[in-house]
Amino acid sequence: MGKIRTKILFPVLAFIIIVFFITLAIPILYGLRVEESGSLYSTGTAKANEVEAGRSTTAEIIELSVEDGDLVRKDQLITKLDSSIKSNDFQEVIAEEGSHCLSAVTLDSGVRVIIDERPERKTVYCQISVRTGSVYEPEEWSGIAHLLEHLLFKEKDNPTYTRIIDSGGTINAYTSYDITAYHFEVLSSEFETSWEGLAEMVLIPSFDEKDVGIERAVVLKEVDMDKSDPTAIAYYSVFNKLLPGSPFGRPILGFRKNVKKLTYQNIIDYYNRYYCPSNMYIVIAGGIDTARALKAVKKSLADKAPGKRNIESYALPPEEVGKRFFRIKTLIHQSYLSMGIRTNGYKSDDNYALDLLESIMGSGKDSRLYRRLVKEGLTDSIISLNVSLGEIGLIGFSVMINPDHLERARTVFLEEIGRFRTEPPPNEELQRAKNRMLGGQIFSFEYNRGIVDFRNESELYDLPLNRDEYKRSIKSITPEDIHSVAKKYLSHDKLIEVQVVPARGLGKLIAIFKYLLFKRI
Repeated sequence: MGKIRTKILFPVLAFIIIVFFITLAIPILYGLRVEESGSLYSTGTAKANEVEAGRSTTAEIIELSVEDGDLVRKDQLITKLDSSIKSNDFQEVIAEEGSHCLSAVTLDSGVRVIIDERPERKTVYCQISVRTGSVYEPEEWSGIAHLLEHLLFKEKDNPTYTRIIDSGGTINAYTSYDITAYHFEVLSSEFETSWEGLAEMVLIPSFDEKDVGIERAVVLKEVDMDKSDPTAIAYYSVFNKLLPGSPFGRPILGFRKNVKKLTYQNIIDYYNRYYCPSNMYIVIAGGIDTARALKAVKKSLADKAPGKRNIESYALPPEEVGKRFFRIKTLIHQSYLSMGIRTNGYKSDDNYALDLLESIMGSGKDSRLYRRLVKEGLTDSIISLNVSLGEIGLIGFSVMINPDHLERARTVFLEEIGRFRTEPPPNEELQRAKNRMLGGQIFSFEYNRGIVDFRNESELYDLPLNRDEYKRSIKSITPEDIHSVAKKYLSHDKLIEVQVVPARGLGKLIAIFKYLLFKRI
């Protein structure tokens, strides 16, 4: 009896062992790894395995195309593709250190969907970005992009808005120079219904002429508020003087006279021109897997014509401008000092060095302007920024200060600008600025919105979607690099200075008259 058992048991054990090794061998041979979500991702070589495990420090992009429902890698490794990817779609799996799964899929409708899976999170953030904003408006239509955003994103009588807020989520929209965006953050379980509502809001306009009148009144109030805000006046004055003849010099909200003239048909024409899938992209981050997100997105876009991608160029201002000093006298108690210099935006290799220069100059309590102005008791805070757009940008510094200390602040600004031009910053000072930027970036990725903001900006300006390249670029900047960009940009013949100061004497009477007549300071 024992011999019979042995004769039966031995082949059974041998069969089990063979099956076990075959099961292990197939994924190794075909370069497959099954994620916990059930999706299959191509890993291929040992290098690709390191990439997916989050150990790769390269910015390698693995490009994938789709043929008859299967995924074909450039190295000819083949794997089964999730059913959410169809025959005309194109997917990139993007390597990023520490990333679970980051991918970008261009659907056959033309829309690009960027998904960053964070399976440990309970919420998901989603943003629809349209490649249009105030710089693409004809001057006579200035403000139309922002007014359209108001019309599409209505809080009143909006079931999507109500549903998201009632579930504990957030929903909002914004208009900038070259983008208009609509976004929400909700519990992962609420993603599909929230997405359907946001997609319907953006893709199926439901406003009429009556709505245009209602939202126009809201926008005009915002325009009036900007005209009474000294900070906004200083900001737009610098842009307007530094970038004359450019749409960047116009306020994003538009001019009151133009907003009042915009018609329902103007807005519909603008919508039809820019709001199409090929001119949009979607960024999703948080507790959702790629297949589930794509399924929802594709369902909403199934019957949408791709349209055309916005490849219009906007007017760049002349390199040389005339007057460089401006003083605005108005009804305020404090003075506002702003200095700005035009830069070359994201298209320039100088951008990261300028980010660090701006940080050293005015970001944080150990920045140069803070140490000299705040610690001397001359002001409470410093505003510094490096605004970068596609081919143009602005590095600027601003302070609100007692009028009696205005000249002192101006002297400090000019001294510190000159100091950058004459000597590179010490290594320790540069390292502190790097730590602030890299630390801030790490903190921002603790939130879904921070992830989406980074991916959104990268997609808009055709930068690497992964943050490894960003970190390497920041770390590689030397004191000599800072000195070089300072000599290139921070010259007095390129500097625009705007002072907004209290009106006195006859000037004050004129300012009061202007306020009573035009409702602006």
